[in-house]
Amino acid sequence: MLWIVCAVAVVVAGGFVLAPLFRSAPPGADAGGETERDRLLERKTACYRNLKELEFQFGMGRLLEADYEMLRAEHRAEAARILEELERLGAPGGRRAAGLGPGGKKERDSARCPACGAAVSPGKKFCADCGKRL
Repeated sequence: MLWIVCAVAVVVAGGFVLAPLFRSAPPGADAGGETERDRLLERKTACYRNLKELEFQFGMGRLLEADYEMLRAEHRAEAARILEELERLGAPGGRRAAGLGPGGKKERDSARCPACGAAVSPGKKFCADCGKRL
């Protein structure tokens, strides 16, 4: 009788252990319920964190300039790839949300002086070329 109870307990426990392996994941998510967008946003955050840490390490003198430039270029390229992928998915947090243009450069408002037509930085009250009030 004891053998039968133990056998049933083992079968039930085995069923609970193996049940998650046979469940199907919902469309657009893996078994953890995480979507591709979520993974990309996590990678973007990690990439930005790594860039910040890299700048800190260089500022403290722990990295040579050549190493810093190489690692910085790699991290920036990875961040650009992640932002492009987010943009492709149409997810917030892509290149447009980060203020990046097609070349990976920051987009700037191209304000012009009404008097001389020179480019003026946003937030300026006077033109640096002619001195006129904007």
